[in-house]
Amino acid sequence: MDVGETLRDALLENLRSRTWRAGQRLPTERALGEQYGLSRSTVRRVLQEFKRRRLITQTVGRGTYVAD
Repeated sequence: MDVGETLRDALLENLRSRTWRAGQRLPTERALGEQYGLSRSTVRRVLQEFKRRRLITQTVGRGTYVAD
C-alpha cells in the first residue's frame, strides 16, 4: 500500500463531495502532513499528482487551490 494513498483518497473524496469548491484554498502541506501522519515530501508528491491531473493549482507563496 502506498503511504500517500490515504491522503489521495481523502483529497479525492473532498473534491467529489464538493467539501472543497473551485477556488478554495487547501490546507498547507504541513497541516495535511500532520493530519494524516505523513511527511511533507509524501504530501508534496500527492499534491504534484493532483496538479498534473489539473485538480489543483499551486502558487509559490500563496498556497494550493482547487482548480476551476
